[in-house]
Amino acid sequence: MLPRISSRLFGCAFAVCTLALAACGGGGGGGSTTPPVQNPGGGGGAGNPPSTAPSVAPSGAPSGAPSASPSIAPSAHPTQTPTQSPTPAPTPTPTQPPTTQSITMLPDTSGRFSMIQINDTDGVHAGMTTSQIQQEAPFFDAVWGAFYPQVWNSAHPGMYVSRYVLPNEDERLISGHDLAWFQTNHPDWILHACDANNNPQPNDLAYFYTGFGDVPLDIHNPAVVDYQVRMLGDYMIANGYNSLAIDNVEFDNYSAAPNPEFGEGSPQPGWFGCGIYSNNTFVRRYSGPRLASDPAWNADTLNWLATAQSILKNDSKYAPYHLKLLVNHPPFTSTPDANEQQMLNYVDGMLDENGFTAYGRLFTGKQFMNTLNWMEYAQSQGKAIFITDYYCSGTCSTDPNSLTPQQMDWALASYALGNNGGAGLFVSPKGGAIYTYRSEYSRTYGKPCGGYVSNNNLLSRQFANGFAVVNYGTAAQSIQLPAGHTYTDIENRPVTNPLMVNTTDA
Repeated sequence: MLPRISSRLFGCAFAVCTLALAACGGGGGGGSTTPPVQNPGGGGGAGNPPSTAPSVAPSGAPSGAPSASPSIAPSAHPTQTPTQSPTPAPTPTPTQPPTTQSITMLPDTSGRFSMIQINDTDGVHAGMTTSQIQQEAPFFDAVWGAFYPQVWNSAHPGMYVSRYVLPNEDERLISGHDLAWFQTNHPDWILHACDANNNPQPNDLAYFYTGFGDVPLDIHNPAVVDYQVRMLGDYMIANGYNSLAIDNVEFDNYSAAPNPEFGEGSPQPGWFGCGIYSNNTFVRRYSGPRLASDPAWNADTLNWLATAQSILKNDSKYAPYHLKLLVNHPPFTSTPDANEQQMLNYVDGMLDENGFTAYGRLFTGKQFMNTLNWMEYAQSQGKAIFITDYYCSGTCSTDPNSLTPQQMDWALASYALGNNGGAGLFVSPKGGAIYTYRSEYSRTYGKPCGGYVSNNNLLSRQFANGFAVVNYGTAAQSIQLPAGHTYTDIENRPVTNPLMVNTTDA
């Protein structure tokens, strides 16, 4: 019989059994005890790319759905000096995704860690080197914001390689259009600002915090959205992208003003993007205050997604490439509202930027369950769910080996609880373009024996070759592991049975 490898995530969250006598015998299993979750949240721009790209030729058109097996093994040593702290190259063989039917755009992620990368550059630092991308790509299923798609495609043909975009702005790096161009050719496409008292500001523009220097646009105008989507579709086909990563899909007006990227000064409290000028006459699109839910804003956001889906999936020019749409929409509540349900109808997957770590705060109680329930809900609707677990939002290490076993256990066990075959994961000390591979990602833990079981803030789930347990409560608890197996944690440390799980531990 095949040995069972078990892992303990976050101190004791994920146990992998070694010497298994029966795939799902000895207890565990059960069904999920909570309904699916929901909600929106903020995002982050990928930034401007460095002037010198990695030296790999473009690969042309997208290669379609991810392949079951990466065709290039990671190199043993980097071919150029990394810009971050040196990280040993991965040595395990890349995990082979199961061949069973997938429930989302991702290849079936059951019983394994389906990893994603967020960015390969952030515009401030040099970002990932060519060799780091080549080392990491064979182990990963997707990259959210790629500026070097040819490198990812070469290292892992068929993985999902996404072009980052903010729907409320032009993409100057693609279009080549600056503010002067829009003022000359389409002045009524430019989204202007209102102050905190809702007064229009003809000389100030909306601002969306991306750092690209892109012109804010009026997405209420169908001609604007058509221009954006077709420009993006052409660019994706020409440069080897097979998916579009749409940032900051939120159902409130999160714009600010004035716009510092055009020399207008710093954003002021309460200022927001509110309308356009047509023939020198102000036409209101949105009402304040900033970060308030505005039905007009919500309708325009949903229409942008609907138009993108319609053009990219139905237009004969783009349909053969099967381009996927992803949104960054972190959840904050337990069930999707009407806007969120409609949003999911238009996309193939969503990213939850808060994940289970909330930039180092670690979600507990209701917040933890919100994320877990949303994972299940998205997958139940056939949508991929990408969880990002950052452990720092300030100055911190960029070396993935700086994460402790406890931090890795928390992220991996929480993911395993909610992964029903269509979830991806990014774990990192901080956001940005950071090489993130760790040896734990190559471990497999087998098909689930059922859903997770809840017992007084202690969640557990049994798998054919492992057992995940997470304590998201405020007191330590003990749990009896399934009998008939010997366990280690995912870092290969011995695990006792029964197992004591500390608070916010896994």
